[in-house]
Amino acid sequence: MSDWKIIRALLAADAPLAAVVGARIVAGTLKSTVILPALSIQSVSNIPHGRVADTATTVLTTSRTQVTVHAKNIGQQAEIIRLVGSAIRGGRRVVAGILVAGIQRDIIGPDLSDENAGIFEQTRDFRVTYFDPI
Repeated sequence: MSDWKIIRALLAADAPLAAVVGARIVAGTLKSTVILPALSIQSVSNIPHGRVADTATTVLTTSRTQVTVHAKNIGQQAEIIRLVGSAIRGGRRVVAGILVAGIQRDIIGPDLSDENAGIFEQTRDFRVTYFDPI
């Protein structure tokens, strides 16, 4: 499962997004000690389509990958969701050493917030099709 590696590399390489979240882009669950704003990335589902005919070392896979924005306020949350969408573009290319066949933007999830704790969250999903090394 290389989908989160691909998404993380694209997010980290985007200058406007990095200006807001810095290096606070993690795979998996965000620790409560992380300073906001930050992003967490999780693999939601994977569909292996099978080995590619011209190589026995990769499996064409489509994954649903979720990016969660963790922000200090609703305005910051909305801006980062927009930046995440702008940072992830489709197209065949190599990202983080993995051949990507394409990336499609998927749903934007609901606003989830705890105003008393000062945490505002929202998710954005992507469908990542790539050649997963075996």
